[in-house]
Amino acid sequence: MKHYLSNSQANFIFEIMNNGLTCTSEEDFKINLLSPLRELIGTEIVLSMWGKPSASRIEGAINLDFPEEYVQIYRQHFFEDPAFKLWLLNQKPFLFSKRYCSNPKGPFKTHLSCIATNFDFRTKRGVFHGFVEKGLQFGSHYTFSRPTEQLGRRHTFILELLIPHLHQALVRTLKQKGKPFQENSGCPLTKRELEMLRWIKEGKTGWEISVITKISENTVRFHIKNILKKLDAVNKTHAVAKAIENRLIAL
Repeated sequence: MKHYLSNSQANFIFEIMNNGLTCTSEEDFKINLLSPLRELIGTEIVLSMWGKPSASRIEGAINLDFPEEYVQIYRQHFFEDPAFKLWLLNQKPFLFSKRYCSNPKGPFKTHLSCIATNFDFRTKRGVFHGFVEKGLQFGSHYTFSRPTEQLGRRHTFILELLIPHLHQALVRTLKQKGKPFQENSGCPLTKRELEMLRWIKEGKTGWEISVITKISENTVRFHIKNILKKLDAVNKTHAVAKAIENRLIAL
């Protein structure tokens, strides 16, 4: 984390994570999560959308200053976007730029993000990331854009760290409103599994955890596999987010 963030930025990230634990409405989500994250990344506009990828359906959106015409078009065609399909393969942050939108190549010739350039110059540079539950039953997706300067590795690092936490906050918010989402009923974790999670939260690798806990790396992998299964988590970051959300471990 120190490679990409100052101490004050790291503290800001923990503050956003903490805000997610008390988020109870879409307005909370907008003011206490999306707006601070926009400030941290340094972009002008943000669009958050959620829906059911398995049914190719967008259920809702929170828009911070994106051109409304673009939002309407993108909601209708989001799951057709080749950029989304590419993102779905590795689920890593996707960077786009003015040059990319002006000269899309290969499978990106119909990239719907390019539509944005016809509406507002502020949408020409940015980053896209999201999170999908198992079985593609529910997903949330986020686009951050600005008019100048290409975003880079620091910005993708921040999104990789925070998007699982935003996703969990959105799931809880929509559940309270009775909106569709993927229900997850995690099982209680053992003491050893909770210990694994705490070290994962600290950014330790499987090998480092094995050294610290004096067990084999294979055993660590076994515990992590059980944790993911019990919490119905997609990956380790998601498991940590869900564990914090359910007060299994401290932030």
